[in-house]
Amino acid sequence: MENFDSVSHFFTNPNQISQSSASAQGFGPVSATQYRISTVFTATNTAKAYAICKGVVLIQSNSNSPNKVNLILKPYKQPISGVNIKYFIYRGLQKSDFFTGNLVNENDTGSSDFIDKIRTDFSEFHATEPNPNPPFLAKYIGFDTTFPGERLIDDFFFKQSQYVESNGEFIEDDEGFGAFELPIINQGASLGYFTPGDCAVDVVLDYGDYKPLGEVGEFKFDLAYARANVAVIELPGTSTYTDKVVKEQIFQFLDVAAYFGSHAPNGKVIIDNNGTKQNLTGADIYTNVLNNFITKNNLYLYIQSDRTRSYNFYNNYNIGQTTNSLKYGLTASSLTDRSYSTQGWPIIIESPSSASIFLQFITDNNVNTVLYGQKGTVVNAAKNNFSNADDLLLPPDENGNLSVLTKVLELTNPVSATNAPIISTFNIIIYQGIAYSYVADETVDENNNPVTVYAQPNFFDDVFDLINAEPIFQSDGTDYSVINSKKLKLINEYYNNKQQGISAVQTLVVKDSIATGDEASPYLKRVAYITETVEMLNNPISLSVKVASNINSTTATNKHTNPQSNYIFQSPYYTSVQLFTDNSVIVGLQLNIIDEGTPSKIALGITQAENIPLKAIINTLNLQNPKLFLQDLHKLKKDFISPEGIKFRKYKLVIVGDNINSVGKIYFPDNDIYIYSLDRRFYFSAAYSQYVTVDEYDFNKLILSVE
Repeated sequence: MENFDSVSHFFTNPNQISQSSASAQGFGPVSATQYRISTVFTATNTAKAYAICKGVVLIQSNSNSPNKVNLILKPYKQPISGVNIKYFIYRGLQKSDFFTGNLVNENDTGSSDFIDKIRTDFSEFHATEPNPNPPFLAKYIGFDTTFPGERLIDDFFFKQSQYVESNGEFIEDDEGFGAFELPIINQGASLGYFTPGDCAVDVVLDYGDYKPLGEVGEFKFDLAYARANVAVIELPGTSTYTDKVVKEQIFQFLDVAAYFGSHAPNGKVIIDNNGTKQNLTGADIYTNVLNNFITKNNLYLYIQSDRTRSYNFYNNYNIGQTTNSLKYGLTASSLTDRSYSTQGWPIIIESPSSASIFLQFITDNNVNTVLYGQKGTVVNAAKNNFSNADDLLLPPDENGNLSVLTKVLELTNPVSATNAPIISTFNIIIYQGIAYSYVADETVDENNNPVTVYAQPNFFDDVFDLINAEPIFQSDGTDYSVINSKKLKLINEYYNNKQQGISAVQTLVVKDSIATGDEASPYLKRVAYITETVEMLNNPISLSVKVASNINSTTATNKHTNPQSNYIFQSPYYTSVQLFTDNSVIVGLQLNIIDEGTPSKIALGITQAENIPLKAIINTLNLQNPKLFLQDLHKLKKDFISPEGIKFRKYKLVIVGDNINSVGKIYFPDNDIYIYSLDRRFYFSAAYSQYVTVDEYDFNKLILSVE
């Protein structure tokens, strides 16, 4: 991720809160069927709340009491490196600090920084009007208890005004969504007081801003969740598969103690001590911030694996016939078998007595074995917290037998003092070590016995998701939008018997239009799936190849422009065109960078008409975790050669996904969608590229030129 020093303001005075019981207040498993995603604490009557970071504020009612409110803070700027935060949710603030009846409080000597700011903004907005200021209604900042619980939180943060005609003028529609503006507050600003007694804070990771996909395991960030006194994930119990998928939701939530403890290595936590701001670092964060948390020594180890599911989700990393799936210990010589779970939930929660823990993962010794420490320090990783197969796999024993385990990996975190337990934190590891296949077909042999045909993924299959995602913005009638999938995936580019590089990526789904020159259909709607590299490891085999990396932890959000907009590759990237023949003339696209190195992006472009049947498969079969898959049409997975002597690859584009009846199966659209590539960077259908012309660019302003 983008590297910067983490800086957060603690959400209250640390001395004004306490925790008495892990089972009643602690973050994490409550039982085998319940997982608390709120960190609960007991607040005194002087526990003032502060903004953890600069952000946009939404206030909602609290389902437990009419005298409480909950406050959702959406970061304006990310406060922490390594992950993106979607929301901080403060549960149980005093309503009287914000509202009197249906009005926003007046600012006076006892009001919070929040009230002072929004009251000042309100007065300045009306300063030029001859009449006195109108009443400042609570609904003007989004507080309206009549909104149904099913409404999404993001509907408020990404609200677009709708207008209706009134007396010949267009005014904002107050009868529809409602006229309001969410305020922005600075880091460290006082918000109000927590209600004495049990209150809570949620820390939610950001996977992207888009409308709900409708998947079984998708967490609903709606007003019902926003208004809860305490939030708990509860398994539905309808099926083993459904429960397993719902358990994956815990990856998106952090213990607030671990969040602030994660600042100890190189960050800073600011506290307010009776109006005086103090900057705390290192062990002082433990002593002065975390000391009243029961979980102050907890390590939360999240391990992501195949298809962005948790480690061993598909039961393919088991040790023998057991449910154990890795080795764990506090020294390299004392590892024992254990499952990747705590009370049945896909997470390891421990309180190590020293700075390091040691791990060994299961592997089948395939060349695509890879590990990346997204959040945390892997001491003996090869480079940049990455390890590839050359680094991870053990040599054969004296009899030539390969180990089913990787090398021992050391993961280290700060401790509160020498020979003392760790400071509460969270680590996120991404590991893939077993080559897996998908069911591609069911047929029979010569004896009429059933035979299952399998297909193995290419190096970037299972990377592109959000196939049926829609922008969170209300449609304004245009065709251009960009959706960001922020959950990291790994691309291990091993082909032609060489390691071409490993990268951790986010992905974009770009919907655009391109001019056709046809008056009857002037624009062709298209969809492009594009990777955005976050971090990269280059293998020494390919050190002679330059790789352009675009490290960005806050890439594009949804947006709309005019209907003829096409996606623009930003400098240093540009495309070139190479015509070739495959029964008909194809406009071939290549992705380049200006220094003639190897681009770090991968793009896959199809038309909207080609995307629609893929979405239909997902919706009809209720597929979970669907992703794009390229089925290589060359039997030996080699290049085709056109009559002009141009080498190209050709694939069928299909969907791979899970549902309650099958795991990891390929699904084909009724009509084949053929995909080409000339460079293994830009993949495209003939329809997607047909109206692209030869690029016109210079080194100051690179653009994708489209007629």
